[in-house]
Amino acid sequence: MKLNPWKVVVLGGWLAVMGQAQVTRGGERAFTGVYEAGTSPKGTLEFEQWVTWATHKEADADNQGFEFRHELEYSVSDNWMVALYLSDWQAERSQGDGTSVRWNNVAAETIYRLLDPTVDPLGLAGYLEVKGGDKLLSLEGKLLVQKNIGRWIAAWNGAVEAEWEGSGLDEQNGVLEETAGVSYGVKPSLRVGVELKHEVECADWQEWEKPVFYVGPNASYRTPRWFATITPSVQLTHDDESPDFVIRLILGIEL
Repeated sequence: MKLNPWKVVVLGGWLAVMGQAQVTRGGERAFTGVYEAGTSPKGTLEFEQWVTWATHKEADADNQGFEFRHELEYSVSDNWMVALYLSDWQAERSQGDGTSVRWNNVAAETIYRLLDPTVDPLGLAGYLEVKGGDKLLSLEGKLLVQKNIGRWIAAWNGAVEAEWEGSGLDEQNGVLEETAGVSYGVKPSLRVGVELKHEVECADWQEWEKPVFYVGPNASYRTPRWFATITPSVQLTHDDESPDFVIRLILGIEL
């Protein structure tokens, strides 16, 4: 059988790239604001602790707050993951109201992977979240797109969220959001990259508010049993109702 030399070169290059690939499982997050299209192996159970710190709003220079999320994540199959946000709550300090602690909500999410980001030309997954709390109900859907090439991971999310708030859930709002990120594997245990977020809210699905844009670097460290990912980001727009600086840390532990 006669081999085409160009096919041999292409095949050899592809095998070399795949040999250098550092594939992350679905539960090992390379980002804190971008969901990846990969999923963990069937039967994987993981606990994630989220901590988000935000500070300095133009409308309240003394404003700063912490948000906490406790999440339990389980892989029903190699392609399907479900998660329960056991509790979302926050502690906030502002100039006029002092310090306050407030419980926000509980939520459930599911991610189903359609295409693998390493094997297929493009990774693709669907995301659905239902959230409920005191005077709050929301539904959010996301399209997760990702591609792994060697040590690189590139991911994009497009999201639509519908919110109902108030004592009678009669206040309706919509949120459109895009997040994107690129991550590079410096070594098997360490990744570095950058994340971007663009968000715009729509009051009563009629009046669009100012868009908000954030960008920042990130780093992720992982071991066989746990990982930690952190992203500090700054607001590039001038929305005085949104934080100017945000840091998010996600710590995941396989149970």
